Amino acid sequence: GLVATGEAEAGVAITSESTVPVVANGIASSGNSPGLVLATYEPEAVINVTDASAIGSVSSPGVVIYGNGAVNLAAATVSDNILGGILVQNEENVVRISGSTISGNGSIDGASDIGGILVFSDGGDVSIDRSTISGNTAVVGAGIYSFRGELQDPSVVRITSSTISGNTAERSGAIQLENGVTAMISHSTITDNTSKDDGPAVELEESDGVISHTIIADNRQGTDLFAEPETTINYSLIGQV
Repeated sequence: GLVATGEAEAGVAITSESTVPVVANGIASSGNSPGLVLATYEPEAVINVTDASAIGSVSSPGVVIYGNGAVNLAAATVSDNILGGILVQNEENVVRISGSTISGNGSIDGASDIGGILVFSDGGDVSIDRSTISGNTAVVGAGIYSFRGELQDPSVVRITSSTISGNTAERSGAIQLENGVTAMISHSTITDNTSKDDGPAVELEESDGVISHTIIADNRQGTDLFAEPETTINYSLIGQV
C-alpha cells in the first residue's frame, strides 16, 4: 500500500477509496492547524496510522475521522487541542484507537463540545484499547461522548485495558453514551473524573452493554455510574451508583 511520513504545520489529510491499505507513520500536526484528518470513502477502504501526533490545534479537533471504511490509529498522541481531541463521524465504519494518549483537550472554561473523544455514530464500531484518556474538559462526556444519528443503526463503543481519569465536564466527567449506543467496557480503570452537576461519572442513557473486570470508583462530585437495567456488570468494582 501507500506509505506516507512527514510533519506539517497546516494539518494533514489522509484519504482512501480503494482496497489498497494506506499506511502512514510518524505523521505530526501542530499549532494553528486543522489537525489530522482521516477519511475513507468506500466500505473496503483502510487507513493505518502509527506514531502520529496532533497537538495544539485551535481551529478544529486534533483528529477528525469520518467515512465508511476502516481506520486504525495506533501509538498516537493527541493533546492540548482547544476544540477537542478526536472527532469520529461514523457511517458504518470501524475505528480502532490503540496504545494512544488523549490528554488535555478542550477549552479551559469547559465550554467545548468535544473533550477527549466524541463519536457521532450511524452504525459504526469504535474500539479504544490500551489507551489513556486524561485531563480533558467538555460540557458533556469529557473523556468519551457518543450518540447515534438519525439512521439509528446499531452502534458500539468498546473500551478495553484503558484508563480514563482526571477529566472534567458539566455532566458525565468520564463517559456519556446515549440514544442506544452499546457500551462494551472491560479490564479498564475509570477514576478521579469530575461531574460538576453532581451526576454520574459514567452515564449510559438509553444505552446498555456489558461492563466486566473494570473499576469505576473514586470519581468526584457525584456518583460513579448510571446504567440502564439491561446493562450487565461482571467481576467489576463499582463505587457509588
